[in-house]
Amino acid sequence: MVVHLRHRRLKLHPGGYGNGTGTHLSMFLEAQEAMWAPTAEYNQADASRSHSFGGTHKAFTNESWVFLTFIELSALKEAGAGWLVNYALVLTVNITVQQEDRFQLDAGGVPCDMALKLPCGVGLLAVGLFLQAASPFFRDALEDVKGSAPIPVDGNLGTWTYMLSCLYPPHDQPELTFESVYTLLPVVHKYNLFKLLTRLIAFIKTNGAFLSPDPAYPSKYVVRWLALAERLQLVDPRELCLARGTAVP
Repeated sequence: MVVHLRHRRLKLHPGGYGNGTGTHLSMFLEAQEAMWAPTAEYNQADASRSHSFGGTHKAFTNESWVFLTFIELSALKEAGAGWLVNYALVLTVNITVQQEDRFQLDAGGVPCDMALKLPCGVGLLAVGLFLQAASPFFRDALEDVKGSAPIPVDGNLGTWTYMLSCLYPPHDQPELTFESVYTLLPVVHKYNLFKLLTRLIAFIKTNGAFLSPDPAYPSKYVVRWLALAERLQLVDPRELCLARGTAVP
C-alpha cells in the first residue's frame, strides 16, 4: 500500500518487512523531490495509530526512515481491542521538515561571494562576477550593497537556478520551451540580463509560427504572449504576435 504525500510517500507493509515480517505492520517514509526543488532533510515523523479507545503515538527519526515494528499484528487482530473499525485502521502521520534556507549552483569551482534573497525567503548563493558582467542592475547593486547583505530579487528558485545555469560557463545552455521562456522573460527583462534576453526573444521569433489563437494551448496562446510583450514593451515579440494573430483565421 502506497499513500502519496506531495513529494513524499508513505509505504505500508501490512504483513511486515525485514525483521517485522510476519509479526508487525511496517512503515516506510520515502522522499520524491521534484526538479529544482530544495534538498530537504526529514528529521522527524510522528505517526498516530488510532482506535476506538484512543490513540497511541510512535516517532521515528532514523536515517533509513523505516519503522519495521510499528504495530504488532497479533495486537492489531485481537478481537475487541479496537484497532480495526469496519476492517480499517486509521493512521495519522505528521512530517516535520528541516530544510536548508540557502542554495547554490556549481559555478565551475568559482566561490560564491553574494546572495540573492527570493520572495519565499530562501537565499540563493551566486558569483557576483558573472552577474555583474551580465547585468548593469547587478553592477550597481553590488556597488551599493553593504557587507554580505543579500540582494532582494523577484522570481522563484527554479527561475533563478535556470538563469544562473545560462550565465555560468561550465553549464550547457538549458533547452528552452514556450513555458520556460514565458516564465523567464519578466525576470530577465527586469534585471536587464541582455544576452539572455536576446536569446529568449530569438526563441520567440524562431518559433513564432507555433503561436496559436486557441486558448486550449496556453503555453502557445498568442493573446497571452501579446499581453506579456505589451507589458514588457518588447517590440519584436509584440509585432510578431500581432502578425500571427491576424494571419491565423
